Amino acid sequence: MSAEGSVDKPQPSGIVKGCEERYRSLFENSLDAVFLTRPDGMILEANPAAQQMFGMTEDELKAAGRDVIMVHDERLDAALRERSQKGRARAELTFRRRDGSTFQGEVTSGVFTDADGTIKTSMIVRDISERRRAEGAIRSNLEQFQRGIEDAPIPVILQVEDGEVLQISKAWTEMTGYTIGDMRSFDEWVDKAIYGEGANEVRDHLHGLFEGHERSINIELDVRSVEGERKNWSFSASSPGVLEDGRRFIVGMAVDVTERKRAEEELKESETDLLLSLKASRSMAYSMDPTTRTVHSMKGVEWLLDYEPNEVVLSLEWWNQRIHPDDLAMCRAAFEKIAERPGEHKLIYRVQSKRGEWLFVEDSATSLDDPTGKVTRIIGTVTDITDRKRAEEEIKRSNDELQQFAYVASHDLKEPLRMVTSYLGLLERNAASCQDHKAR
Repeated sequence: MSAEGSVDKPQPSGIVKGCEERYRSLFENSLDAVFLTRPDGMILEANPAAQQMFGMTEDELKAAGRDVIMVHDERLDAALRERSQKGRARAELTFRRRDGSTFQGEVTSGVFTDADGTIKTSMIVRDISERRRAEGAIRSNLEQFQRGIEDAPIPVILQVEDGEVLQISKAWTEMTGYTIGDMRSFDEWVDKAIYGEGANEVRDHLHGLFEGHERSINIELDVRSVEGERKNWSFSASSPGVLEDGRRFIVGMAVDVTERKRAEEELKESETDLLLSLKASRSMAYSMDPTTRTVHSMKGVEWLLDYEPNEVVLSLEWWNQRIHPDDLAMCRAAFEKIAERPGEHKLIYRVQSKRGEWLFVEDSATSLDDPTGKVTRIIGTVTDITDRKRAEEEIKRSNDELQQFAYVASHDLKEPLRMVTSYLGLLERNAASCQDHKAR
């Protein structure tokens, strides 16, 4: 800060010193080999990573120069020409270590002029030997895989990112009727063989694989064979690598799930029929584990007790909270018996609906046991029998009234008979006391 309060600007020498320090830190700590060189190949400086990579000290690298540590070939000549013309170049070249062994390296080099006007070059080298070995292994495995695809027991496809189909299995052809000749373009096959929106879904997922947005996909498709037969496929795919020409490829596999889908549809229809039957009879069906007290399902409870589906909690406690307090102890005792004894059980008790109405229900439970005789599952139905109970009570009331009427009627009919009997007895006594036999 000057006397006038203004901020002193850094001197140019300070800026240069700061830049040099940052450069030196990057130079010393880089994981890649970094060289400061002259255009003719003389090495001026080499960082620690370069010394380790080539197995030489910095002085040995300076003495060796570019001609010793780099294998002279067409790729090197092309890279030097590119750097001379454009001021920078990037290439994959072959390098030589102190012990004479070679390795593949990715090099980036540029030309610059230093502070005193001297033209210099920089060179950054990254050892890509492991990457190249991995790519070679992938290529070898890919060739073996291509040979193995043909005899795969399920439909398998090998496709590259531009849509070209390289290989399909015999099972693919047997299942769809399409040969490799019909599938040179995967997009064309998708248009022919996949129904509706499924075609766009496949394209979107494959694009995500090739772009790296998705690691793998697993989708279900409706596929049409050459003969027009419709099948359901579970299709899985992933992109494990790239080909020698740099194109990414994917491997896709399909499983025919047509029968499974048909069975699922039939099961769904059966469940729908069951739910309609439960609704018509104002019943619910339940399943639970008596050991853990876990309720697995309560189908139909929403119309039995007038609850919304999202208001129902699958728990024994939730159900017990709706049982009439006078019936709860009986129900709990009955549950313990049901949980211990395999077989069929029936119980009648009262539960409260969402509207507050008390309903009479008949709980018909079946306890299922394992080979040891232990009850492992309880299934059953709960049916609203309120109308039946009311009818039974009405019949009982009518019977009681009828019995009362019969009693009263019987009493009223017997009273005149008793009077007649009394009069007859009186007449008999009078006649017995009379002397006149005619009067008798």
